[in-house]
Amino acid sequence: MDRLWYQAANASLAARNSGMLKPIDTEALAVTENGISFVIRMLSSLRDKSEAQQRLAEAGDHSHNPFLSPEPALRVCEVPPAHRCVLNKFCVIDRHLLLVTREFEPQSQALNPSDFRALARCMREGPALAFFNGGPDAGASQPHKHLQLLPLDQTAPPPFAALLDAAAARGCDRAPALPFRHHLTALPDGLLRNADEAADWLTQHYRQALNALGIEVDATGEVKQAYNLLLTPRWLLMVPRRCEKRGDVSVNALGFVGWLLVKRQNQAERLKAEGLMRTLMIVSGASLPAQGEDICGDAAPTGDGCR
Repeated sequence: MDRLWYQAANASLAARNSGMLKPIDTEALAVTENGISFVIRMLSSLRDKSEAQQRLAEAGDHSHNPFLSPEPALRVCEVPPAHRCVLNKFCVIDRHLLLVTREFEPQSQALNPSDFRALARCMREGPALAFFNGGPDAGASQPHKHLQLLPLDQTAPPPFAALLDAAAARGCDRAPALPFRHHLTALPDGLLRNADEAADWLTQHYRQALNALGIEVDATGEVKQAYNLLLTPRWLLMVPRRCEKRGDVSVNALGFVGWLLVKRQNQAERLKAEGLMRTLMIVSGASLPAQGEDICGDAAPTGDGCR
């Protein structure tokens, strides 16, 4: 097992046994819509729902900063010089890691070479999906800058992974089958093996993605619009955000690879009835098709998105 994820597994087991890790149990519901796969995760049995909802509320508590002095049981490793990895106390997926700045930086600040260098050092330790919720309207639950990582070696690939992999391999700047607003960038093979080179390359292309989507960064480095960023060894995906929720269902970065989280069965049923892809389009600010039009065809921007 790769070193980082071995440390994460050991820390997770110890924290779970001590009661410091408070995982949120969910049931996975596979949904296919117009030939595109999604997974909706729903809080488990009625007996567990109130406790799980309380844990979700604690995760969004801003009355204290859990990242400045993280609980020792949740620490996984230091990522010098400016970051550390900690376990997500309220995880849905096992070994969910948070890459946080040691000193406070706001989540609204643009990612910088130091952030991407630390991220590359983590991602070269083994297959992972990294993501960033840039602001409350993008699903950020804490104002202290933090990126997030999920291992991909023991979890099913995200539902949209094959679509994004194929589009990136073709040199597309978007995945034509995914009509929500986004910008896709293919990574050079082996980029993440050298953290310094990766930091420079990722910073440059991150800024290019912001520009391509019309997202401004002011002179202080604050990003003026919410957005989500997702990264694998194959691609970088950026999605602008118009709002955090559709109705009472929050959508964070993972929604844009096909993973959605709901608290109740009726929320899942309503999402299916109203359209999962339509939800992603709404929260990203995409133009919606007229009734009866194909949301995965006519709603897509002009052209196939390839250079």
